Amino acid sequence: MEAQLRPLLPLILALTACQRNVETPFPEGLEPLEEMAVEAPVGTVGDPFPETTTFVVGDDTENDWVWAHVRGYIHADAEDVWDLMRDDGYMMADRRGVDAIDTTYDVEPDLCLTFVNHVTVNDIITLEWDITYRGDVAAGNKETPERFAIRFQKTEGSSLIDLQEGSIVLNVIEDGITEFQFIERLRAPQTSTDDPLAYGQDMHESLVALAAGGELPDFTE
Repeated sequence: MEAQLRPLLPLILALTACQRNVETPFPEGLEPLEEMAVEAPVGTVGDPFPETTTFVVGDDTENDWVWAHVRGYIHADAEDVWDLMRDDGYMMADRRGVDAIDTTYDVEPDLCLTFVNHVTVNDIITLEWDITYRGDVAAGNKETPERFAIRFQKTEGSSLIDLQEGSIVLNVIEDGITEFQFIERLRAPQTSTDDPLAYGQDMHESLVALAAGGELPDFTE
């Protein structure tokens, strides 16, 4: 065996010298809004990947929007978390203060996750707007995915909701552990950084509960 390997050693050494870490680019249109501005939760020896969140928020006065970055872990395989997100538009919605959410699925058949949430809020006047969600495998392949990516944005409806856009990333950490990354920007009357922050934390809490076989938390009030 050693004699057989000897002629291959120069090639093996050359390949080893040339190898380097590479970034797998996100599919066009599914890139995160920006780089995450917060680190993942710090674990312990007993729980290296806690199902908590870290976050940072801000008020961009130049663009007149509020924003939030939320990051955490989920104790479930990324494919299972992805299935929960792909098949439940209601769970994916920001449900606080909302009166109705109607979902239309498979609006873009070329993507694994694609639906529109039609949102209705009755507060003195009736506000209605559509949020389109688009997502797919972003690293690896459909058989062995390593990352999933989602973009969402307001695509139609009330002009009072001037901007609502965001990105979500699921990273495979190891079997049974998924990293959740959430970013949202929001420009609308009477909103603050509490609004995108609550949306990201609510989504994480919902996924943690459902992945563990529990009930969907109620954030409607």
